[in-house]
Amino acid sequence: MRAFTLLELVIVLFIFALLSSIVLPKLITIYDGIQISYQRDDILAKLAILGYTAYEQGENFSLITYPIQNNSQLKPIPLEFPAGWQLNTHQPINFYSNGFCGGGLIYLSYQDIKQRYSFRVSLESPFCKPILQP
Repeated sequence: MRAFTLLELVIVLFIFALLSSIVLPKLITIYDGIQISYQRDDILAKLAILGYTAYEQGENFSLITYPIQNNSQLKPIPLEFPAGWQLNTHQPINFYSNGFCGGGLIYLSYQDIKQRYSFRVSLESPFCKPILQP
């Protein structure tokens, strides 16, 4: 019966340590990318129902920037984003109480400690279904 020597075990452990030091950072990056993707898709779903929300509340509102600055006179938009996300538009996107909207282009951005992600989203009138632009 042959057994492994201590040197062979140390070499195998060293190889495992080396491989894990290469692979683990990549796995963390992949996980972060998937998390950002899920959050982006959730925001797109929330944008898709803003027309219905305006209809349901019976109020018109304009989407210009999110989060809204405290010094703004705009009334709050029924929207909640995960932390770190921002939304900007060049022109206000109006949502009307009949459920329609004027359409426009939205710039979504997310910034964390490591990286900044930016997405362009088109809202096509009259129902403002969000379409992710390349």
